[in-house]
Amino acid sequence: MIIFLRFLRTKFPTRIFVTNASNQQSLPHISQPHRISQGSRTPKADLFRKELSIFTFGDLLTHFPFRHIDRTKLNSISDLTPDMEYAQLAGVLLHKDIVGQKAGKRLVAELKDRTGEIELTWFQGLSWVQKMLEPGNSYLVYGRLSFYNGQAQMVHPEFELIRPDQPIEKIFWNRFIQPRRN
Repeated sequence: MIIFLRFLRTKFPTRIFVTNASNQQSLPHISQPHRISQGSRTPKADLFRKELSIFTFGDLLTHFPFRHIDRTKLNSISDLTPDMEYAQLAGVLLHKDIVGQKAGKRLVAELKDRTGEIELTWFQGLSWVQKMLEPGNSYLVYGRLSFYNGQAQMVHPEFELIRPDQPIEKIFWNRFIQPRRN
């Protein structure tokens, strides 16, 4: 139990106070009606209460994600269907253009793999994304799929440069096993 509380302190720098009914900080027993203190008005504590319905320590320990997104699978553009929620693609960036003016300004890029092409769109952070994307380079792209006029597109996808000397399997492996830095 103490190890888990230390883990919470390191993962959530904003303090979450676990208290008993008499408002004294103590190490809770999971079956007792402990709650995340109403006195801790941090955004994380409010998020736990409001969005995740975590009120007791037992709620925190038994909270499991309702969805798992497998980012180890690589899709091809021709296999994308409207019933797919997310997709991960690898391909070459063909071009990037800024379209529109003022409030309607957006960055549009085209990614191509061996089976087809997909449009990638960003509405925010245009200057940063434009600096990071270079036509002709290979990228691993992950995001929510949508279809516009029958064509697949991704809005605000995550992307990662694939270096020519780095096999794509190594990118997947490095996401899960990070080397220790001494």
